Amino acid sequence: MKAKKYCILAVAIILICVGGCKGKKMDKVKSTDVTLEQLNELFGQGSQATSLQRQEAFKKYKGKRVQWKGVLKSASYYGGELRASFDHRLEPTEQEKQWSRMSKYKQECYTQIEVGVQFPASQKDKLLGIQKGSFVTYQGQLNEHTGLYERPWELTDGRIVSIEP
Repeated sequence: MKAKKYCILAVAIILICVGGCKGKKMDKVKSTDVTLEQLNELFGQGSQATSLQRQEAFKKYKGKRVQWKGVLKSASYYGGELRASFDHRLEPTEQEKQWSRMSKYKQECYTQIEVGVQFPASQKDKLLGIQKGSFVTYQGQLNEHTGLYERPWELTDGRIVSIEP
């Protein structure tokens, strides 16, 4: 009878452990197909949302992996972190187009956004092989929307996907 209780207890422990392991697999970072243009519409300078609304909306995207293509602006190792910055030239939002039409300076209308990415040390050799000004497809985890117009997005756990000279 004692052996039967221990056997049942052992099975219960195994089931709990297996269930716990499955839960951890489900906690993996999920990716999203959201583009930088879509995020600019929601969070950019031309957005009609208030700061509070943008903060609340960002919760939907925080922690998701994205894949974008930008121009390498800089790469450095600073403060114990491997970081790179990528420039993106986006189509203007409707609000930005209106501002451009109303402006006395009839300039070409586009939005320039810089994205900061923190990379793990394993990506150092790849970053060393990229020339400034090269087009790079990269992935990263959305970590922060700074609210700053010049550099509104910060990604962590970056990965280089492909490089075009």
